[in-house]
Amino acid sequence: MRHIRSTLISVDYALLLLVSIALFFVRLHVAGPYAENWDAVDFTLALHRYDIFEMQPHFPGYPLYILLAGALLPLSGDPVLALSWTSAAAGSLALFPFFALARRFVPTRWGAWLAVLLFAASPLLSLTFVQPMSEGLGLAGVLLLEAYLLTALCQPNRNLLGLTSIGALLFGLLLGIRISYFPVGVLLFLPLALMYREKKSMPGFFLQLFITGCLFLAGLAAWLLPTAATEGGLLPFLSLGVAFTSGHFTDWGGTEFSSHLGWWHIAAIWLWDRLVVNGLLGLAQLPLSFARRVPALLLAALQLLFLTISLLPRAWRGQGGRMLLAFLLLAVLPYLAWILLGQNSEKARHLLPILPWVLLLAARGFVQMSGWITGRRIAQVWLPALIALLLIVPLALRQAEVLHAHLAPPPAKQLVDFVKARYPAQGTLTYTWEEQRLFDYYAPDYATERLQSYPYFVQSVLLRSPTVSRILLTNAVVDGFGPDFPLRANVREVARFAADPFLYPTYHTVILYELPAEAIAEIKAGK
Repeated sequence: MRHIRSTLISVDYALLLLVSIALFFVRLHVAGPYAENWDAVDFTLALHRYDIFEMQPHFPGYPLYILLAGALLPLSGDPVLALSWTSAAAGSLALFPFFALARRFVPTRWGAWLAVLLFAASPLLSLTFVQPMSEGLGLAGVLLLEAYLLTALCQPNRNLLGLTSIGALLFGLLLGIRISYFPVGVLLFLPLALMYREKKSMPGFFLQLFITGCLFLAGLAAWLLPTAATEGGLLPFLSLGVAFTSGHFTDWGGTEFSSHLGWWHIAAIWLWDRLVVNGLLGLAQLPLSFARRVPALLLAALQLLFLTISLLPRAWRGQGGRMLLAFLLLAVLPYLAWILLGQNSEKARHLLPILPWVLLLAARGFVQMSGWITGRRIAQVWLPALIALLLIVPLALRQAEVLHAHLAPPPAKQLVDFVKARYPAQGTLTYTWEEQRLFDYYAPDYATERLQSYPYFVQSVLLRSPTVSRILLTNAVVDGFGPDFPLRANVREVARFAADPFLYPTYHTVILYELPAEAIAEIKAGK
C-alpha cells in the first residue's frame, strides 16, 4: 500500500512538472513587454540604476525581486521582459507548493488536481504571472512558506523548533520580495503555540522563541542591511520608509485611512468586486448584457456554493480537521484585515495571498458535495466531471482573452506614443497624474508635470506659458480638478485610449486634452 501511494505521489509531481513547464513557456510568449504603470516603471528603472530615494524602485526596494530579474536581464535584453520573465518563472514554480497545500486541504487526489486546474486557469493569477511586478514572485514565496509550515506540522515526528526556525527564516526572506505580505507571518504563531503546549516550561519555551527570533532576523538582515547600505545606512533607510509609509496611509495610497468611502463600503468592494468579480470570475465588472451576465452569475454562484459547503462545521470534523481550520484562519484573517485597512481597494492584485485559499476551499467543497451526490455509485461520476468542466472551461477561455489583450500596449503607453508621434518635444508641456512615470521612461525628452490642484495648475501655466506653445492635459488631471473646473468647457479632446478595465483598474481609459490658446489667455487675464 505504501509503495502504491509513493508511486502515485511520484506520478503527481511528474505531471505537475510537465504542467509547470508548459505554463512557463506559454507565459514567456505572453509576458508583458510594457511597463504599464507607476510601480512597473519603478522596477524597470531599478534594473538600470538601483536608487530607492529616486523611486527606483520605491521603498523598501524589493531587493530579492530586483536581484532575480537582474539575473535574467542578459537573457532577455530588456528590463521589462526580465521582470515579466521572473514573474512567469515564479508562477510556474508556485504550482508545486500550491499542490502540496491542496493535498492537505482537499480530501481526494482528483480534488487536489481540480484545485491545481482552478489555480492554473485563474485569469487574475495568470495576469499576475506575466506582469513586470513583484506580486507574482511574492505570491510564490507566500505559498512556499505556507506549504512548508503545513507539511511539517502534519508530519508524525515533527520537530517544532526546527520547523518554526526555518519558517521564520523563510518569512524574513519573503519580506525582501514583498513587504506588504507581512501578515502571513502570523502563521508562525501556530507552531509556537504547539511548542509551548508540548514544552510546558517557560524557560525552555523562551529559549526556543529566542532561537526562532534570531533566525527571522537573519533572514531579514540578509536583504535589509545590503539594501539600507545603498541609501547610506539603516537610519536614513528607515527615515525614508517612514516618509513613504506616511504618504501611503494619508495621501495617495487609497487606503481606508485616506479614502472618502466608509469602512463597510470598502469591505463590500473587497469581498464582492475584488474577490468574487475580479478574483473568481476574472472580470472588471459583471456584464451588462443578459446573455453574458447570467453565465457569469452562475459561475460565481457555483464557486460560492462550494466555498460555503467547505466552511460548514461538519467539513472540519475528523483527524487533523482542527489543525487545518486553525491554519486556514491564521493564513487568511490577518491578511484580510490588512487589505481592508491598509491597501488600495481599486486594485485586485492586493488580495492575491487570499485567492489561492479561496480556490482550495472551493475545490474542497466541490469534493464534499460530489460525495453527497454520488455516494458509492460510480455510474454517477459524470455529474461531478460535468460540473468541474463548467468551472474550468469559462475561466480558461477568459484567461486566454485576458492574456491576448495584455500583449497590446496599455492605454497610458498609447498616450505616450501618441504624444511623441503628434507633438514635438520642444514647446510641449503635458500635465499628468500617474501617467507621468511612463513619460519619464518612454519619453524623457518631453516636459511633464504631475498635479491635481487647479490653483497650482494656474500658477504653473502662468510661470511656464512663455516657454511652451502647446499645453496638454490628461483626464486624470481634469477629473482631479473637480466638476467646477473653470476651463472644462474650453479644453478640447484630442485622443482617447481604452482597454479592458480588468487589466488596468485605474488607467483603463486615458483621454488626452489640449488647452487652446484662448484658454491660456483667460488664465493670464485672471478669468
